This record gives sequence, C-alpha cells and structure tokens, in this order.
Amino acid sequence: RLDVSVVRLRTADFAKDIKISDEDIQKYFESHKAELKTEEKRKVEFVSLSLSDEQKKLTGKERIDALQKLADRANDLSTALLEKGAEFHQVAAKFELLVTATDEFTSNAPDPKLKVDPQLTAAAFQLTAQDPNSDAIQAPDGFYVLHLAGIVEARPLSLEEARPKIVDAIKASRSREMVTNKGAQVAHDLRESLLAGEPLSFALQKSNVKAEKLEPFSLSEDIDPEEMPKEPKKRTPDFLAVRNAVVSLQPGDVSEFMPWEDGGIIAILEKRELPDETKFAQKRAAFDQRILSN
Repeated sequence: RLDVSVVRLRTADFAKDIKISDEDIQKYFESHKAELKTEEKRKVEFVSLSLSDEQKKLTGKERIDALQKLADRANDLSTALLEKGAEFHQVAAKFELLVTATDEFTSNAPDPKLKVDPQLTAAAFQLTAQDPNSDAIQAPDGFYVLHLAGIVEARPLSLEEARPKIVDAIKASRSREMVTNKGAQVAHDLRESLLAGEPLSFALQKSNVKAEKLEPFSLSEDIDPEEMPKEPKKRTPDFLAVRNAVVSLQPGDVSEFMPWEDGGIIAILEKRELPDETKFAQKRAAFDQRILSN
C-alpha cells in the first residue's frame, strides 16, 4: 500500500495577479482577428412525435412497439418532406402535427425547447438552405424532425466587443505558463530537499506550498476483487493522475509536475508498504500475466 501526498497548483491562484495592458489586448486582437467572431445563431421549427404520458410508463416489448409506430410515422414525414415543392408547415398539417418554433440560439447556448436531447442542437447546425429539413431524430420518448427557419451568420468582433474574450485568453495562457514553470521548480526543489535528508514538512515550507495527504491506497485495488474496499472510497477527480504519477516512484521520490484540468499536481511517495509474501506468491502468476499483457 502506498502513502502519498499531493501538491496541487491551481491556475486561478496565478491568474488573479496577472495584469493585462491595452497594448497586450491590441496586439492579441491584431494577431487573432480571424478567430474573434460572434457565434453563429440559428432558428429552427420542429415537430415532435412523442409517447403519451401513459405510454411513457410502458417497459420492454410494449414500449418498443409503441416507439416503432412513432418511428414509422416519423419516417413517413421525412419522406414526404423530400418530395418536390414540399413545404414544412403544409406537410406537418397533413400529418396533424403542431409546429413549434425556437428563438435564435447558438451551439453553446441551445434553445430550451431543444434541451430534451443534445443531438437536436447538433442536428440544427447541420441544416443548410439547400437541405433545410432533418431526418427523424430519436429522443428518449419519441422522435423530432427539424426545419431550418433562419441563420444569423458569424461576424468579426470589434476590439471592444472582443476585449473580454481577449482578457480571458491572455490570462489563461499566461497562468498556464506560470503554473507549469512554478510546478517544475517546486518538483525540483522538493526532490533536492528530500535527497538532502530534510523532512517533507520543512521542504514544503521552504517551497511555500502545501501538500494534502491521501488515504493510503493499493495499485491493485481497482482490478483485484479481494483488494476492493466494501464501500467505494471517495476519490478526488485527479486520483488517477496521482496514481499514475507514483507507479514507478520509490519512497522519498517526487514526481514531475503533471498538468491537470485546473492547474497541475506533484505527487510525493512517502512510504510503500510491501504486500504479504504468502499472499503475493499465490497471485504471482496472475500478476505476471497482467504485466505482460499491459
């Protein structure tokens, strides 16, 4: 079992002290004009063929049969829309379906009427003026057919419109660079201090960082049923990164700085408790096979 401590560096701690000048913003704007645009907006109309409230309670074959009837009707609707001169509202009326219209929306901020399923928004942004109608799209309780009602094309942002985006982009870039440089330096300094025989607490204090001690864990606990705890342990989101970082470390070793979603981590292996020899001998063959397979 491994006793591990983790130093976490977060980009937010560095970003708050970053100062960005007007010159920085102007320079970024000039070099990224092609990317600094508004988001394209879309507006669609749609019809839905959904299970009734009673049918939604169905399970198994009964539910499948009910959905199949809706699928057949939705496919008939899609086929009718392919006919020359077909008009969405007229076809919907022929099938006795209510047409619902969305407001303008972007791919990152879907219209609430389409939030029943993410693929509806994705499908809306695949429609074109030449091909304005979607195929039947299956949602959890039925089917949708979309019709493109309008497009607001993306346009270049002015400097003032782009300013907030530019500030965020510069801060993100600089804070990532700062946290990476700091992480590499901290990992180096901790390693040197521990090699010199200094206590971990002193090494951390000297580097002006804090470490969180994790609950001891085994590298095999997720793959060996006998090692699995009766109740799943609560792990931090970066636990897999920590575990991977200490696989090849020896007690007293410090990992390299490893970037993570909101910054990065440095893992310190404080102690490695060897397995029971008798127990290990029984599992040696399976262990060897797993290593060879990997």
